[in-house]
Amino acid sequence: MSRKYVKLLLFNIFWFAVIAFLSYLMPFYTDDYLHRTSFETGEDITNVAMIFPSVMKYYQIWGGRAVSMFLIQLMLMLPRWVYAVLNGLIYVAILNVTYEYARSAGKSSVEDGRLIVTSFISFLLWFFMPDFEGVVTWTTGTVTYLWMNLIILVFGLWYYRDYLYKIGRLNPDVTHDDMASGWKRTAGFAGYACLGLCAGMSDEAGACALMLGLALYVFILLKRHKPIEPAKWIGIFSCAAGFGLLMLAPGNRVRSAAASGAAEAGASLISVGLHRVGRETFYTLLYLTIPVAICLILWVLAEKKKLRLASMITDISAGGTFMYLALAFVSIYVMTFASGFADRIFQFPLLMITIAAGISLVRLISGATDGKMDKTVRTAVEIAVLLLLIMVLTEVTAGTLYACQSGTFFDRKMLLYRIDDLAVDGLMPGNGISR
Repeated sequence: MSRKYVKLLLFNIFWFAVIAFLSYLMPFYTDDYLHRTSFETGEDITNVAMIFPSVMKYYQIWGGRAVSMFLIQLMLMLPRWVYAVLNGLIYVAILNVTYEYARSAGKSSVEDGRLIVTSFISFLLWFFMPDFEGVVTWTTGTVTYLWMNLIILVFGLWYYRDYLYKIGRLNPDVTHDDMASGWKRTAGFAGYACLGLCAGMSDEAGACALMLGLALYVFILLKRHKPIEPAKWIGIFSCAAGFGLLMLAPGNRVRSAAASGAAEAGASLISVGLHRVGRETFYTLLYLTIPVAICLILWVLAEKKKLRLASMITDISAGGTFMYLALAFVSIYVMTFASGFADRIFQFPLLMITIAAGISLVRLISGATDGKMDKTVRTAVEIAVLLLLIMVLTEVTAGTLYACQSGTFFDRKMLLYRIDDLAVDGLMPGNGISR
C-alpha cells in the first residue's frame, strides 16, 4: 500500500474512532425513551418483529419517516456498541461520498488532492455543523438526518455522475463505465428501486432538494436529447413514490397540529408566512454565512470570474458550485411550509454547501499545481491536516471531561455570541481538574 493510501486510511480511522467514541458515550435522550417502546402496544421493543407494526402505527399517527423510524427503533433495541460502530462508519462514508461529488466535477485530479479536499470537508462539517449532538451523536436525530442524508447522497451521486458524463463535464479520472455499468451490475434495477424509495422517504428537506435535482436531471437531458437508461427511470419513479409516501403520510397532519405554536394561533396566513420566512432567514444567516462565504471565495479564486447572475446560471446548468448552493437554499426554505422547526434541518444544507466548496477547491488545487504539488507544499498541507486533527482530539478530550464533570454529554456549538454556563466553568482551576 502506498504512502498516500496509508495517510487516507489513518485519516478515516481517526474520524471513525472520534465519532464512534462520542456516539457510544451519548446517553438516551428525550425522544429516545419514547422510541424504545412500540407505537402499537406501548411495550418495550425486544425483537425485530415488534418494530414493523410499531412503524406502521407511527406512520398513521405521527409522520412519514418510516425508514428512519425503523432504523431508530432497531438501534435502540440493539447493544449500544452496534449503533456506535455503524454511526462512525456512516460519518466516514459521508466524508468520502461528499469528496466523490467534488472529484466528479473537478477538472482533473491532483496527487494527494484527496487528503486535502477530504480534510477540508471534515473541517467544514466539524466546525460549522449546527446542533452537532442532535445530528451526529444522538441516536434519534442522527439516524433521522445523518443516516438518511447518506442515502440521499449515494443515490444522487449515481445521477450526478451520469449527468456530468452526458453533458461532457465528468472528471476524466472518474470513468463512466466503472460508475454506470459497475453500479448497474451490483445494484441492478432492484437497487435503484430500493434506494430510490428510501431516499424519497428520508426527510422532508433533503427529499425536496433531491426531487428538484432529479427534475433538473430529467429536464436538461431530455432537452439536449440525451438518453436516460431504464434503471435510472425506475430509480426516479421509485424516489417520487417514496417522496409521496413521506409527504402524504396520515400522521403528518397530527404532527403539524402538535407543532403549531401559540404564536401562530389566530394569525393571518400572510403573518404566518412572513414569520416563517424570517425564521428560516435568521437561522440561515446565523449558521451558514461563514460556510457560504468560504464557498464563494473558493469559486472566485478557482474560476477567476466575478459573481454575476449569468455566470451563476451557467454554473447551475453545468452541475457546478451554484447548483449545490441552490439546492441548499431550497432545502431550507421548503421548511416554510412546516409549523415545526429545528436546527437539525441545517445539516443537509451544510452538506450541499460543502460539496459546492469542494468542487471549487478541487479545481483551484488543480489549476495551481498543474496536477502535482511541490514537496514543500505537500509537507505544509500534511502539517495543517495534523494540526486540525490535534485540535479536534483536544476538543473531544476537553468536551468529554466537561460532560463527565457536569453529568451530561459531549456537544459542540458554533457560537457567534458569548455564553456563560456554570456546568463547564472551572474545569481546570489552578493545578487540576475540579472536584
